[in-house]
Amino acid sequence: MFEIISMEMSLIPILLSSLAIYLFFVVALIIGVRWLRPRYTERRPFVSVVVAARNEEYSLPRLLDALIQQTYERFEVVIVNDRSTDKTPEIVRQYAVRDSRITLVNIEQRSQEMPPKKHAITQGILASRGEILCFTDADCLPTREWVESLVRSFDDKVGIVVGYSLYDSHLTAIEDRAIGLKGILQRFLHRFVLYEAKKVAALSAGSTGLGLPWLCKASNLAYRKNVWEEVGGFEALREVMSGDDDLFLQRVVRLTSWEVAHATSPESIVRTAPVSTFTDFIAQRKRHFSVGTRYPIYIQALIALYHASNVALYASMIFLVLSRDGVLLGIGAFGAKLFADSLLFLLATPQFRRRRFLPDVVFMEILYIPYILFVGPLGFVGKIEWKN
Repeated sequence: MFEIISMEMSLIPILLSSLAIYLFFVVALIIGVRWLRPRYTERRPFVSVVVAARNEEYSLPRLLDALIQQTYERFEVVIVNDRSTDKTPEIVRQYAVRDSRITLVNIEQRSQEMPPKKHAITQGILASRGEILCFTDADCLPTREWVESLVRSFDDKVGIVVGYSLYDSHLTAIEDRAIGLKGILQRFLHRFVLYEAKKVAALSAGSTGLGLPWLCKASNLAYRKNVWEEVGGFEALREVMSGDDDLFLQRVVRLTSWEVAHATSPESIVRTAPVSTFTDFIAQRKRHFSVGTRYPIYIQALIALYHASNVALYASMIFLVLSRDGVLLGIGAFGAKLFADSLLFLLATPQFRRRRFLPDVVFMEILYIPYILFVGPLGFVGKIEWKN
């Protein structure tokens, strides 16, 4: 009995300290979200939408249809075909015949000096004519006002605009929508991917509002062409498979005086197709996590402290709840965490609200722990590929 009481007494400080650290991060992010202020300019510069595409014959027509219907008038679309083996280039050519704003850039051989996607984007930027560059992925679906909503944020001080990216399982290929047990697991995977996107969106919006931008997604990003030139393009990032979004953002923040804006209007949202299989999910997350090794030390330390406090909070809660006298304290800590998480998500991503919001927070937050513990480290081992 004395040993049990002693263990409980030692867990209580761990629980309270980890809860305090975790709530500090969440409250700071909430403050950052509340500090986000909309930017506005009446300038209508020429814009280039640059998209790198590799074997995207299913998704590309949907994206091109959305782009040619944009409400913004002065823009072009540059599609970079990166060694596709399907009908991707033919589809782009067909659209280019009907709409002169569309340009196809072909890459026949893999670059020996730069990772495939960065090389493709670089070629697209070099072929572009726009003062503002907007980026999305071939499997994404922007709103009709997407370009206009991003351009509005480029006042004289802003060099980069970050936007929300929302996963939508309806954008997956029809043949990938399995039935039976496989279909159930696939839909569950999509729900977790959507939830994780909310956390990423909250981290991105909150940190930008605090004046410490470090996270963004290439599926919804825009920056001035002269900003890309000012930091030397992707030359300093050529040894990293990913990082054309967040590592580039961090370089701009570190090396220039340009400010970063975060677009928050519903019109600025880009929907993107989630991966359809667990294997693809792991490969994608390996690619994302691998970039973390190139983050500045202070960002790595803050990320590690954030996740460590979350893990320690869960571990101490479980042990206290399993003990006879620590149930109320453990449940109370869990309730405080869920309340803070829910408030952050609702404030940071109001566009993502839906009826199953609360059940997702409760259940997905529990799954988020093994995800960080077991999937996160995979980004530090093995080979990283972009659409092998």
